[in-house]
Amino acid sequence: MECSYQACKDRRLKAQLGLDKMGQYYLVANLDKKEYLTPHRIDSGAKAREWLYSGNLTRLLGILLIDGDGRGGGDVNVALSGRWAKDRIVISGDYADNEPDNEHNIYSLIHNEDWVDITKDIVKSLKKSPVTKNDEWAKKIRYVSTTY
Repeated sequence: MECSYQACKDRRLKAQLGLDKMGQYYLVANLDKKEYLTPHRIDSGAKAREWLYSGNLTRLLGILLIDGDGRGGGDVNVALSGRWAKDRIVISGDYADNEPDNEHNIYSLIHNEDWVDITKDIVKSLKKSPVTKNDEWAKKIRYVSTTY
């Protein structure tokens, strides 16, 4: 769910006042690389309980965090394996607190600065890997190009 600085700020204020009952949207952000994953783009929903239920986001995050993939049996051998290993990762909600010395939170900054959504890239690499492309769990993960 993309939003301008003002729209994010307005939504956060409404939530704090108890006026917004829509629920909080989340993104998984890599603070070191300025990259992020968008749960609703892999058909997992944008709210925490939605993507926790589906498990797709957890699978993709696991691949990105693997340190040493491709060195043993049972590895996934996906092109982006380990891309986020040892980086600072945060699950950021649109109602989260502002960053220190900034009037915006990470969710808002992602949509208004030069951050890169790598959701499509990780799904593509998963589908191209000879090791995972035929796995049932991998087949269930699909990229959704439209937002709701």
